[in-house]
Amino acid sequence: MIHHLKTLPLYFQAVIDERKPFEIRENDRNFKIGDRVILEEFIKTEHVPQCSHY
Repeated sequence: MIHHLKTLPLYFQAVIDERKPFEIRENDRNFKIGDRVILEEFIKTEHVPQCSHY
């Protein structure tokens, strides 16, 4: 399964800069081993084309 997560610019840039290699969060999306997570930088109500894949 692929999960698309909206990410605020501050946190998105930290991931890109490798200052934020992981995040501990509640499993509110039923993540499973082998799933892919795509972080999408999110500014207010618009998506920008930058993505980070895990």
